[in-house]
Amino acid sequence: MRQSAHGENPYRWVILAIMSFLFFAVNYSEFELAGVAGSLFGSLHLTPFEFGMCLFAPFLMNFAFGIPIGVVADRFGTRAAGSVLLIVATGGLVGRAYASTDFVSLFVWMLVFGSSMVFVNTLGPKILRRWFKHEHMSLAMGTFIGFAGLGVGLGEGTAPLFSSFTAAFYFAWMLLAVATLCFLFGFRPKPAGEADVPPQAVLEFLGVAARNGYVWLAGIAVLFFFAAWVGTAGNLPSALTQIKRASPAAAGLLGIPLGFGGALGGFFMPLILHRIRAIKGWLAAFVVIGAVLMVASLAVRFGPMTWICVAVGAFLANGLLPLAIPFPVMLAEIGTTYGGSAGGIVSLLQMAGGFFIPTFVIALVAGADQSKTFGALFVLFVLSAIFVLTLPERGFQHAASTAPLDTGSAVPLRPGADSH
Repeated sequence: MRQSAHGENPYRWVILAIMSFLFFAVNYSEFELAGVAGSLFGSLHLTPFEFGMCLFAPFLMNFAFGIPIGVVADRFGTRAAGSVLLIVATGGLVGRAYASTDFVSLFVWMLVFGSSMVFVNTLGPKILRRWFKHEHMSLAMGTFIGFAGLGVGLGEGTAPLFSSFTAAFYFAWMLLAVATLCFLFGFRPKPAGEADVPPQAVLEFLGVAARNGYVWLAGIAVLFFFAAWVGTAGNLPSALTQIKRASPAAAGLLGIPLGFGGALGGFFMPLILHRIRAIKGWLAAFVVIGAVLMVASLAVRFGPMTWICVAVGAFLANGLLPLAIPFPVMLAEIGTTYGGSAGGIVSLLQMAGGFFIPTFVIALVAGADQSKTFGALFVLFVLSAIFVLTLPERGFQHAASTAPLDTGSAVPLRPGADSH
């Protein structure tokens, strides 16, 4: 497909649609477990801890394989890596639907399915950066992250509408299978005619990314935010039941404003912030304000005001993810050349925050006291805002950047067919 007059290939919108659909399907398939938790507890005889391990098993998979997959994709290409990971993940969901009989089987199938999360979290920013210029990355990442939020909200909200958790599982594997087919037949690694990356030793890609301090600072900001976000999503219903004496059914519906508020925030907040010069300062402030509102949902009278606090708080805070996750690929010294490896580092830290901190650290510190739990979650939101302030403004000011679109590094490129 020909380049458009302003230098960008219109096929980039197809790529964005494919990647967003994949992120939606992955999050829908994971978080529908939360919607059928009651049925799973009884049918598979799960304890609350075992359920949490199954729900967050894809995070553990991402934690273990984010960096290796990022390095492999930098060397051998995103198409090859994505095809294998998505086919394996679809097989995991098929196994989950037809062969889940107890904790061990469900946990194993969720681990296998987690290969899809490795792909979308680690390589999504690299792929989108390959197709979108700096000034359009906010729109691309906002859409990408927004569809993930929609997947979370709809997964939790629609799963109870199925006749059984097995029927919900059937729908999930078919959904991911369709998204995988879209990738297999519609994905292109780069616009036609763009330069290829010269061969390098596999570890060279990781070395360049790992030596860049800003990659780690962005990853730590995402780590604290994602830990707080996952902890909020996982604990909000039980906190409202414990503190406000809300019914479990009414409290469970709070996943809707949290998911949809976060989805809209992921899309619109980057667009709003890019109209402001001091992006990182405002971003940090909005994260803290959003955290205050979400914590305030436990203080106000349970009802419409609770929904407003949760929805607005999620909207304001969730602007961090679409700006911080792709931060490394927006740096001239990283770009798409080392974007997979850098994305692997950020993804590893993100999943460490999403799995270990809510599952072990907060549970150890706060126990069953939800007031202490949300106090700890607020501290995590604030820590993420502090680390945002340590990042250079140039990584957020996408439109002002002069970094090349397809390299982002000092390594000379040669023309040719791109496999990345």
